[in-house]
Amino acid sequence: MLDTQKTRIIESVRYYKKVIINIFNFFLYQITNYLVPLITIPYIIQKVGPEKFGILSFIQAFIYYFFIIVDYGIEISGVRKIAKARDSGEEINLLFNTFMLLRMLLMVACFILLIFFMWLIPEIRTYYLIYLFSFGIIPAQILMTTWFYTGMEEIQYLNYIKCF
Repeated sequence: MLDTQKTRIIESVRYYKKVIINIFNFFLYQITNYLVPLITIPYIIQKVGPEKFGILSFIQAFIYYFFIIVDYGIEISGVRKIAKARDSGEEINLLFNTFMLLRMLLMVACFILLIFFMWLIPEIRTYYLIYLFSFGIIPAQILMTTWFYTGMEEIQYLNYIKCF
């Protein structure tokens, strides 16, 4: 009986230690999300000027709508489903592949929509190369599997990925 209580206490300590480490790692991840733009934006404004920075900001906001479509709530629902299936490798594999396929299909649909907007709206056609290069954030978002590592409670890997 004493051994089972001791085992429970040790398991609890391990669990809370992992929770604290995950909170710290997620904190570092969020800090880098805020610090990197604070460092890069003044430099970009200095190099391209305020007018062109405004154009770049508009294009980035426009592309961000596609970003939201491709995400499709997977950052929330994916975490929950992965966390529930954490002990089943086969189910995790199925969920991961399903979410990745869904995101890729949504990306292709968004790219077709972007091409349609380029054809339809002359202002977009003027800066079409910037729109196309800015669309590169969408495949990067697909490859950034934050939802998976958060659901698996392996948040330290997010920091490794973000740094490299």
